Amino acid sequence: MVGTLIGDMTAQVLSYHSANKNNKAISSSSGSASGFKFDAMRCARLSLFSAIVGTPMGHYWYQVLESTVMPNNPTSPIAVVLKVCLDQLVQTPFGMALFFSLMKVLEGHPQAVQQELKAKLMPGLLANWKLWPAAQLINFMVIPPEQRILFGNVVGICWIVIISNMQQDSGAANDNSSVGNQNASSPDINIAAKQVVAETVPFPTSPGKAVPA
Repeated sequence: MVGTLIGDMTAQVLSYHSANKNNKAISSSSGSASGFKFDAMRCARLSLFSAIVGTPMGHYWYQVLESTVMPNNPTSPIAVVLKVCLDQLVQTPFGMALFFSLMKVLEGHPQAVQQELKAKLMPGLLANWKLWPAAQLINFMVIPPEQRILFGNVVGICWIVIISNMQQDSGAANDNSSVGNQNASSPDINIAAKQVVAETVPFPTSPGKAVPA
C-alpha cells in the first residue's frame, strides 16, 4: 500500500498546482487563495481498494499466468508476448472497470457507476496502453517471478498518479456542479493526467493495474 499512498499524494499535489495555476486570476481578483488540503478520504479509498482487491488480484493473476502460459519455458518470446496480451486485453479492462465502479460506490454515488465507466474506462485503457505493455514486457522477460509484484509497485507509483487523477475528475465535477466557476478546474486536472501519460516513464501497476499496492 506504500505505492498507493505515495502515488495518490503526488497526484493530489499535481492536481492542486494544475487547478491553482488556472484559477490564479480568479484568486487574485477575489483577494483570497486556498492552500493545498490533503484529501485523506480519497487516499483511504484508494488504499482500501489496493489492500482488499488490487493486491490479491495481482498476486493470483501472476500465478495463473505463470502456471498456464508455457510454464516450462516462461521467458521465451512467445510466452512473454502471450502473457502481455492476456494481461492487457483480459485482466486490465476487468480490473480498471472494477476500480472505477468500486470507487464510485465508496464515494457514495453507486447510481453514477455506469456514467463513470462510460466517461473513464476507454480513456483509462488508452492511458494504460501507453505505459504498461512496455513495463510488462520487461517484467515477464527479465524480472524474477518473486520480484514482479515489487517491480510493478515501483512502476505503479507513476500509474496511480494517472489513474487517481482521472478518477477524481468525475468526483470533482459532481461535487462542484453547483459552484459555478469552480467547475473550470476539473478539465485541467484531466489535462494534467493526460500530460503525465504522455511525458512520464513509459510503464504502471502489477496485474491488478487499476490500483497498485
